[in-house]
Amino acid sequence: MRATGFSIVIARGRASGRELPGLVEYFDRRYRRRKMKGASPRSSEQYQIALRKFEAWGTEPTVAISDDQIDDVLSDMLDAGYARAYVNHHRAHCLAVVRDARKKLDLGLPPDVEKVPEYLDAPTAWNPAEMGLLLESARGERGRVGLVAASCWWPALILAVYDSGARISAVMSARTATLPASFARVYIEGRSQKNRRGRWYDLHQQTREALRSIGPHGRLSCVFGDWPYDRTCWQWPALNHGLRRILRRAGLECGRRDLWHKIRRTTGTWIAARLGRAAACDFLGHCDPSVTDRYLDPRYVGMPVDVTVLPRPGDP
Repeated sequence: MRATGFSIVIARGRASGRELPGLVEYFDRRYRRRKMKGASPRSSEQYQIALRKFEAWGTEPTVAISDDQIDDVLSDMLDAGYARAYVNHHRAHCLAVVRDARKKLDLGLPPDVEKVPEYLDAPTAWNPAEMGLLLESARGERGRVGLVAASCWWPALILAVYDSGARISAVMSARTATLPASFARVYIEGRSQKNRRGRWYDLHQQTREALRSIGPHGRLSCVFGDWPYDRTCWQWPALNHGLRRILRRAGLECGRRDLWHKIRRTTGTWIAARLGRAAACDFLGHCDPSVTDRYLDPRYVGMPVDVTVLPRPGDP
C-alpha cells in the first residue's frame, strides 16, 4: 500500500522527533475518523476550536505538546478570565487527542494533567411568575422576524423550549413537516439531540396558539425558520442577544447561565418537583440522574433541611 503524505510525516516524526502533525491536523485525519464516527459536525467543531487554542497559545503547536505546556495554556486561559468550566472543557478535548497521538505515534506516556478546580454553584431555574414576566416581555418585542411579528415569534420560541425542555439548537431545527396541523405536539429528530434519540413532545394549548400565530406551514422547512441569523454558528450569538434584551426588559438576570439552557433547567426542575427526579431525567434525555441533579433548582426540588430540627445554642 502506498504511504500517504500524512503517513510519511508520522514516520519522520518517529525517527527524528520533528515534523509531527499539528493538533488540528491529527484530529481531522486520524482521531475524528476513528473515534467520532457518526458524531455531529458541531462536536467536531468544538474539538477544533479547543485544539486551535492550544496550537496558538502553547509553545509546541504539534501533538508533541508536553504535560507542562498543556498546564501552562490552562493557567494562561484562567489568567485571561476564561470560566473554569470552559477551561476544563478545552482540557478534555486536548487530552483526548494527545492521549491518542501518544499511543499511536509512540510519543511517551499518556498525559497526566489535573482538572482546574471548579466552583459548583447550585443550579437556578425560574419560577412561574418569572416565566410570566419573560413571556410578557417577549410579547413587547418590536419589528419582525422574517415575515412574522417579533411579538408573536419570540413567545412561540420560548414556549416551545419550555414545553419540550429541549436544547435551543434542537428546537431551532424542528421540521415543519413533522408538526401536525393541530400543533398538538412537536418532533425533535435524533440527529438534533445530544442522546441521538428522536422524541415527540406534547405542547400545551398556550404553546399551540403561539405557534399558530407564526404559521410555519406551507412556507417554512423549519418551524422557526424565519430566524435569519446564526444558522452556521452553534452558539447562536444573535439569538442570545435577543433573549438578553427580553430578559433585561423583564427585570430578570441575563448572565451567561440565564439564557436558553435556563429554560431547560426550569422545565426539568418543575417536572422533578411534581413527578420526581426520575421523570425529569427521562424527559430531559439524560443518561444518569446525577446529570439531572445539576439541572434542578434546590429551592423548588427538595428544599433545604428545616432548621427547626437543630437544637438551638443555649437550650437545655
